[in-house]
Amino acid sequence: MGYTILNKKQERRIWRNICSISLAQCISLIGSSIYSFAIGLFVLAETGSGMNYAFTIVVGVLPGIILGPLSGVLADRFNKKKIIVITDFISAIVAGLICFFYCKAGFNLSYIYISNLLLAVCNTIAEGSVQTSFPFIADEKRLTKYGKFLRSSSLDELPELWNVLTGDMSLVGPRPQLVRDMVFMTPQQRCRHSVRPGITGLAQ
Repeated sequence: MGYTILNKKQERRIWRNICSISLAQCISLIGSSIYSFAIGLFVLAETGSGMNYAFTIVVGVLPGIILGPLSGVLADRFNKKKIIVITDFISAIVAGLICFFYCKAGFNLSYIYISNLLLAVCNTIAEGSVQTSFPFIADEKRLTKYGKFLRSSSLDELPELWNVLTGDMSLVGPRPQLVRDMVFMTPQQRCRHSVRPGITGLAQ
């Protein structure tokens, strides 16, 4: 398959899209982290119960563990842009409703748990769509001369050498597997996780 060399205007548009989605991802990650931390402290301050604080954190983390492997499947079967827009819209409504109920009815622990759960579910589903969108931002037809060189020479994998030096990876071994794909693996296929992942292996 041949490569299409882009003009400067097309290159700027692609880089603008990459920077936009990266910035939005950073803002979303920071906002979610601050909210999870703040809502836990709010529950602790209102109830004085460490158990309620811990349960609030668990409710916010559990959907990511359970739905994480399935979020990629949803992203592959449905329109990624619509998933991101819908989940962000639902998150905004949930955040607005919890503020409304707090102002009208005062503190209610069940509202906190439900809102935390819904926000965590939305964030997990949106995260899967965002992560699976990155490879399609610059496919082979959109590669610049610089990107073509990086991909053909595998220089884009050089940062993985740092993981080798720190002991997290080895030079030869199975490639790191996406978490969302593990749910479809057989027990025999999961044996690959008994050794450290590598930069190159039989698959390459």
